[in-house]
Amino acid sequence: MDIPLETWKTYVNLTKDIFTVLAIIFGGIWTYIYFLKGKDFEQRLNIIIKGCWVKAGKDNHLVLNVVLENRGKVRVTFKGDPPSLVIYGYKKKQSKHTVNEVKPANLGVFSIFEPRSWEMEKGRKSFWVESNESLVGTKVIDFYGDDFSVIQVELIVFSGKHRWDSSAFFVEPGVAIISRGESL
Repeated sequence: MDIPLETWKTYVNLTKDIFTVLAIIFGGIWTYIYFLKGKDFEQRLNIIIKGCWVKAGKDNHLVLNVVLENRGKVRVTFKGDPPSLVIYGYKKKQSKHTVNEVKPANLGVFSIFEPRSWEMEKGRKSFWVESNESLVGTKVIDFYGDDFSVIQVELIVFSGKHRWDSSAFFVEPGVAIISRGESL
């Protein structure tokens, strides 16, 4: 039985049209998952360090508020200890030179977040921030004397292959605050 050429053309065109529609559907699904939905499941963390100086008599206190905000749609888990603040001080220098290199002195490491987010996970400590959750920690650091003209507060957190950091610089009381994050 011979099939006319016009019928073959119809079958070939119909098959071509079906494959074109399937390719567009699969391409759309792939694009949605890879570009749109895939980005939704990336870890997104925002760290904000705010602070201000409070003077009480001759003592200076740096009041810090740190916000750890998960802006993604997945939980961010940190293994080990919860994130801590590292405080550096830059000493005042008296010099005849206009520009001097100032090396920071490590003034200490301070825990900032409450242990409410702690849990034993498979026998190890873990700390996490849920999707669309913000953790706020407050710390008051006392400074006695006036040895340091600039204080740097830094928070670095690691989660698997991701690293986030933020730091803020606080100039001695009575002077403006310079910050990579935000200031009060």
